Amino acid sequence: MSDKNELQELKETALKTVPKEIAVPFYQDVVHPSAKKIGEGLETITSTALLALEPFKGMVWSYEKIKKLITTKLTHKLETVAPEDIQTPKPSIAVPTIEALRYTA
Repeated sequence: MSDKNELQELKETALKTVPKEIAVPFYQDVVHPSAKKIGEGLETITSTALLALEPFKGMVWSYEKIKKLITTKLTHKLETVAPEDIQTPKPSIAVPTIEALRYTA
């Protein structure tokens, strides 16, 4: 059962068991203000989390650009090299090269 159906069922049960004269004022006085405050708090938390993740957006963009650049250039350069002669570069060579590309993009 989905959350929407469960919530609807809960509302219907509450309305059947609690008189409307009690339920509506209780909602307006107690539940609504609390729910509103919780919603504002969640909005603040979400905004903060998104703001904290903002620098990573640039890193992801850079990675995608670098990946495309490396793939394109390497494919072109290695066209004439036999597949058995192609080796993965040592990390001591590849990592600094890729890091340097982040600053040139």
